[in-house]
Amino acid sequence: MNKFTGKYCNDFLEGSTTIYNYVPFTRYPYLFYAQLAGIQNIGPKYFNDSEFSQEFLINYTMEGQGSFTLFNEEHILKQGDLIFMNNFYRRLFKPIEGSSWKFACLHIFPNEILSQLYQKILEKQKWLIHGVDENAVVPYIKRIIKLLSAGVSKNEIPISNCIYELLLSIYSLAIPADSTEVDSELSSVITYIRENYCSPINLSDILKNTSYSKNHLERLFKDRMKMTINDYLTDLRLKKSQSLILATDTPFKEVAAQVGLPDYRALVYMYKKMFSMSPGEYKEHGKLPAEPTLVDTFVPNKTIV
Repeated sequence: MNKFTGKYCNDFLEGSTTIYNYVPFTRYPYLFYAQLAGIQNIGPKYFNDSEFSQEFLINYTMEGQGSFTLFNEEHILKQGDLIFMNNFYRRLFKPIEGSSWKFACLHIFPNEILSQLYQKILEKQKWLIHGVDENAVVPYIKRIIKLLSAGVSKNEIPISNCIYELLLSIYSLAIPADSTEVDSELSSVITYIRENYCSPINLSDILKNTSYSKNHLERLFKDRMKMTINDYLTDLRLKKSQSLILATDTPFKEVAAQVGLPDYRALVYMYKKMFSMSPGEYKEHGKLPAEPTLVDTFVPNKTIV
C-alpha cells in the first residue's frame, strides 16, 4: 500500500488562517468532512511537495501568482485559477520569486459521492479551471473555516452541506450549462435564463429572446426539460439562495434581490413551499440540498435520446 510522503515548509504570512481536522472525525459515509480549510498568504520559503494522500484538494488563487507542478509539468497559477484534484498524485506548490500569492484551500476526506462527482468533472474538464469568480469558491471555504473552528462534532451537517454546495458550484463551472441534452434553439433560451435569472425576469422577457410562441415554447420546454419554465427559474433561484444563505452572512432581503425575487416575502414563500421552514430556520438547521437535478446538468446543442 502506498503511504503518504511529503516535504513542506508552511511559511504563512500575517492574515493566514488554517483549521485542521486530523483526528479525523468522519462519522457518516454519506456526509462530507473537511481535513483542513484555510486562507493562506504565502511567504517566500513556502513549499509543499507531497503524494499518496487520500483526500481531495480544492485550491483557488485569490491574489498574485504561484507555481504548481503536477506530472512533471509546471503551471503558473494566477488569480481566478481553481484546482480540484485527487491528492494521491505527486504535486508541488511553491511561490514565484518576487510575486505575492494568496490562496484558499480545502482538503476533503473521500467518500463515494465525492469520487463520482470528481470523475464526472474529469470527463469534461481537467483538474485546472481558469477564470473562476471568487464568489463561486471563497465564501464557502470561509464558512467552512468558521464552522470547523466552532467544532466538527456539533457542526458536521452544516459543514457537509457547505462542502456539497461548493462541489456543485465547481461542477457547474466545469460543466457549464451542460448535461441535459436539448436542441440548439432551446439551448439559447436556457442560456438566457441561466445568465439572467438573478434579475426579475419572467416568461414575457424570455419570449422576447426566442422566435417561438408562448404555447410552443412551454410545450417544448416541458418535453425536453421535464419541468415548466417557472419551475426551472425557481430551481435556479432556490439553489443560488441556498448558497448565499448557508455560505455567507448576506441579509435575507439582499438574498431575495440577488436571486431575482421581488422582495423578502417572496423568498419566505419559496422556502415555506420547498422546505416548510423560513430562510432563517433553514440557515439555522443547515439543511442538506437535494441531489443534482436537470438544472445542474444541462448540455446544449444536442438532442435527448
